[in-house]
Amino acid sequence: MMLEWVYRVLDDYTMSLHLRAGAPPMAKRGIPGEWELVVLDEVPLHEEELLQLADDLIQMAEEEDDSFIEEDRENVQVLQVKNMRVVISHPPFSDSLEITIVKPIASKRIEDYNLPEKVLERLGNKAEGVVIAGSPGAGKSTFAAAIALFFADKNKIVKTIEKPRDLVVDDRITQYTILDNDPEHTGDILLLLRPDYVIFDEMRKTRDFEVFADMRLAGIGMVGVVHATRPIDAIQRFIGRVDVGLIPSIVDTLIFIEGGHVKTIYSLQMVVKVPTGFTDEGLARPVVEIRDFLNNELLYEMYSFGEQIVMMPISETTDKMKEKEERIISRVQKELSRIISGPFKIKVYNGIVEVLVSRSEIPKVIGKGGKVISKLEAKLGVPIDVLPLETEEPITPNYGDTNELDGIPIKIRKKHVVLKFPYKIAGKEIHLYIGDKFYGTFTVNDHGEILFKKSTKIGKDLRSKAEQGIPFRYEVVNEN
Repeated sequence: MMLEWVYRVLDDYTMSLHLRAGAPPMAKRGIPGEWELVVLDEVPLHEEELLQLADDLIQMAEEEDDSFIEEDRENVQVLQVKNMRVVISHPPFSDSLEITIVKPIASKRIEDYNLPEKVLERLGNKAEGVVIAGSPGAGKSTFAAAIALFFADKNKIVKTIEKPRDLVVDDRITQYTILDNDPEHTGDILLLLRPDYVIFDEMRKTRDFEVFADMRLAGIGMVGVVHATRPIDAIQRFIGRVDVGLIPSIVDTLIFIEGGHVKTIYSLQMVVKVPTGFTDEGLARPVVEIRDFLNNELLYEMYSFGEQIVMMPISETTDKMKEKEERIISRVQKELSRIISGPFKIKVYNGIVEVLVSRSEIPKVIGKGGKVISKLEAKLGVPIDVLPLETEEPITPNYGDTNELDGIPIKIRKKHVVLKFPYKIAGKEIHLYIGDKFYGTFTVNDHGEILFKKSTKIGKDLRSKAEQGIPFRYEVVNEN
């Protein structure tokens, strides 16, 4: 009998059966990520055999416990028979009668994945918007079931949304299908049940992603399963379906599965900054940072630019920036060698060139009224700061009991005199002292600087006192 043969063939190493009228029976054998397609018999299957098998499977789905008909349309039926997911397709939907039977061969708990303690802590305490991604057959649903049991073991109320319902979980977890083929309606019902976590298996359509987002924003912990060949592809599937600024609130953790193992874990967070590769501070904007969770390496930045959504790989951007910096340094070296004869150093940061030369050479680089440096900036197309070579080391300050710093670096830019402070006090108010005299109270900007226009009285005065070698120091206002 065909049904008995099916049970014999579906052993512990067989993932799925692929039966088609007029073709030999085939099976996938192995484990997720390591399987092969084998021919079980050289004799092609007859349509009559498959029709009888289809009738037997449908009868079991109607009569057996833990079995049901998931979907019944004119030319296709989707069944759950015990732990087997069955898809029966008829012409004209398929060109021949076909039966596909999929059986889970792996049932794992979260401990079986040997995850670092840092990852388990995030899943247990912080991650509430998790996306599990991977290619078909990679083991995504097996890992999703393990997470469901992990939450249940922590005395959380866990529900699932599946179509078909085939996650291997225990009786503590209720499994729901898509109600009336409407994921939104299903989500509304689940909200009334007040779950702590919902596992949304196999998200494909736009409405699936929208329901996932709505439930997460309502405060429910969500775990979604999506198909993706690369980790970043899973995040990009939210673009256009969810506002970019909301994505970190909806997805804070991405777990990529490959060959049944956790391959990659990303974390997402929103920051306001100038995107990597930009130099204009006026381009600061909300940026979604996507980092490797284990080593905190910044991998991608996602942000709006005009009407476009940009997903920028940082490694590529960084490589291009290094190439650009090397070209700039080479050109500046060539120009400085024509102006001065003494030693100098060149640094590039955030699009600004920092030139360190001996104090006696500074007038040559700046020129009378700043003409030399202005001409050099115009020729090279970059802003240039000129600093004494001797202040290279003191730029990293040592704090005393009064939080004072001697020798505050002064940078001369095209239009401004800039006092440079440690980023530690960015955004704070400071009392500025020149020599032993109180000079005034100022606010340090977010970049650790105070800017004065060169043309103003105070700008000229600060520059004059710095050239005279009078020491500058500061105290932070109301610093505890």
